[in-house]
Amino acid sequence: MQKATRHIDAFLGPSLFTIRMHRERGIEGTMIQLPLFHAEPSAPAADEGAVNGNRPYFLFAGRLEKIKGLQTVIPAFRERPNVDLLVAGTGDFGGELRAMAAGAANIRFLGRVDHGPLQRFYRQAVATLVTSLCYETFALVTAESFSVGTPLILHARGSLAEIVRLNGGGIAYRDSEELGAAIDELRSDPTLRARLGREGRVAWEAEFAEDSFFTHYLGVVHELLAKKRSGEPLTAAEDARTPRRLAGRPLFVGGEP
Repeated sequence: MQKATRHIDAFLGPSLFTIRMHRERGIEGTMIQLPLFHAEPSAPAADEGAVNGNRPYFLFAGRLEKIKGLQTVIPAFRERPNVDLLVAGTGDFGGELRAMAAGAANIRFLGRVDHGPLQRFYRQAVATLVTSLCYETFALVTAESFSVGTPLILHARGSLAEIVRLNGGGIAYRDSEELGAAIDELRSDPTLRARLGREGRVAWEAEFAEDSFFTHYLGVVHELLAKKRSGEPLTAAEDARTPRRLAGRPLFVGGEP
């Protein structure tokens, strides 16, 4: 691995978690955090109707696979018939999930939803659920939800907990009890929901918007190129465990971020 990577000037990672995982697995060198991006959503139509009537709902958008963890959420909504769970997506685990939700009128499987209509579902949701049981390097659904000012409820695993710890915009849960509490809190507290939604939108504008991404990316490229041309080392002379800033992003030159 060292031989294969020795000519690489810098690695880009979409989260601090990803950078840490690569370091723990023996990859060395300059590593820069650069989150993924989501384009500006289209403005809502003046006559946009409610996608779920007058009933409040939480949204899951993603592949219906066991590792995505939707099966851990269905019991919480079976216990809460006055609020809905809308599921947008398809996958090999869909049959099992539908069987788990059988008889629960407040759980609806929408199938595949195209990008344009999906923005309406994001925009009108109480919150977006990100329930992955696997390690996610970033989870693009978080940027999609933030772009329309909808907060998150997400499983505190890997990069997911990092997103709300650094940016706000949501509630992280560790078990079914905390998941239920987060659902109830956002359902009953519109002021909290509005605040978290604003935090998410601010984070999207600063970090996850297309323009912000390319500004950060090109800044990183230009500064690294300038350093290389001048013969300046790409790593810091000071404590290698101390993060520096490079083109607006944290630059980690050694150790664990």
